[in-house]
Amino acid sequence: MIVKGNIRTNGSSLGSYLLSEGRFEKNKEKNERIEVWEANGFEQGDRIQDILADFEHSAAGTQCEKPLFHVQIRAGKDEQLTRDQFLESVNRLEEKLELTGHERVIVAHTLEGQEHLHVVWNRIDHEQEKAAELHYYKHKCTDLARELEKEFGLRELSAQKQKSKLSRDEEQQAIRHDQKPQEVKAAVRECWEQSDSGKAFVTALDERGYLLAAGDRRDYVIVDELGGTYSPARLTGSKAAQVRERLSDIDREALPSVAEAKEMQDDRAHGIKTAREQAQWEEALAKAAIEKAEQEAQAKRLAEREEKERQRELAKQRRERKAAKLYSKADMVSVQNDAQWFFKEKNRLKEQAQKEQAKQEEQAKKYQAEQKKEQDNQHPEKQQETQAHVQGVAPAQQQKEPQQKPEKKLERQEERKQEKQQEGQEVSGSRRDFWQKMQSVRDSREEARETKNANTEQTATQQRKAAREALREQSDQQRGRQGGAGRTHDDEERERER
Repeated sequence: MIVKGNIRTNGSSLGSYLLSEGRFEKNKEKNERIEVWEANGFEQGDRIQDILADFEHSAAGTQCEKPLFHVQIRAGKDEQLTRDQFLESVNRLEEKLELTGHERVIVAHTLEGQEHLHVVWNRIDHEQEKAAELHYYKHKCTDLARELEKEFGLRELSAQKQKSKLSRDEEQQAIRHDQKPQEVKAAVRECWEQSDSGKAFVTALDERGYLLAAGDRRDYVIVDELGGTYSPARLTGSKAAQVRERLSDIDREALPSVAEAKEMQDDRAHGIKTAREQAQWEEALAKAAIEKAEQEAQAKRLAEREEKERQRELAKQRRERKAAKLYSKADMVSVQNDAQWFFKEKNRLKEQAQKEQAKQEEQAKKYQAEQKKEQDNQHPEKQQETQAHVQGVAPAQQQKEPQQKPEKKLERQEERKQEKQQEGQEVSGSRRDFWQKMQSVRDSREEARETKNANTEQTATQQRKAAREALREQSDQQRGRQGGAGRTHDDEERERER
């Protein structure tokens, strides 16, 4: 557990840091959550910057130049403290530093899933108007951290951190070898924590690429892949006696010297590097092959899906075209059948009308023949000459014309009419009614057209007659004739001329 504090001023800047505002805005990207646990006046809308600035202003009547005491409290990595444990730590530190009753601000930050606490006290005692003396506050913070670690069941952090600190030469050596000192410490410490004996520690180091050698001035030395040497006690955060006790099962005389270890690392480095590069190349090749296979499989699935969609769309279009074709073909057949039936019925009606007209003509001829026969019986010679004169045919030619037999023609017409009626009965009633209605509509339209034409002709005749009357009256006036006798005589002459 870490409890670290410092005396400071500039409360406004500290407030911005606690809330990650102003020039500390970038801290918001790191801090996942910021929560104010305690601050007098914050609930009423006061800003943390203003509250800490008031702490500073309260030292105006004193000689205190740094009236703020800032403390950070956190547990080790992968360890968590509850809110009650944090508050208990704050209260116990407040009691140790004799800050009970002083104003304070508590802000919690959550970084990478781990929560830590910031506490800021006002050192100024308003009743006594002087600042609290924080004698040996660093030692008190450390002692409290050790106590709380035992009470909360946490591992010890502070002493381990001090003991595991590399020397300046070791840090520069790691930097020259393109290594981070923190990574070297973390790797060796992990090997130390995982092993329970000296042989296990040597095996763990060898897996990480390190060698344990017998030191020239130390008992043991750790040599890295590039020949750098490190103290096991500094890297593991243990005392020299603890290191000797852990490695007591190893024969120190059997360990290589520092020079031999460096030579071994130099000889092994090339092979390890080549094998590592080969492994990396094979891994990259396998990864590329897997990615390519996945991309090909995905592209294949996408192509299959698109092909299925295209086939489905084509099938749909074929069904629609087929349905439209069948529908249009059926309609065309129906239309053709209706048209054929219409023209057939029209021709039949036309033929029937012609037959009726022929029948009437035959009856008229028969009647004329009978009248002629009667007239011939009364005045044979005179009627024959008159008829021949009217028709422009000689009497001899008229005598040579064969006599017609109208009775047989009428019988034949009746037979044909019956046949047509039988054929008409075979036609469906619905179509016949439909086309009869159409024929009736056409007949009515034709009748209306004829009536209109007749009316138009009659109107034109009346107009022409009125015009002739007007011309006639104008002519009579010019000739000086009066009365209606002359006009009637002229009208009779004109009618006769027409």
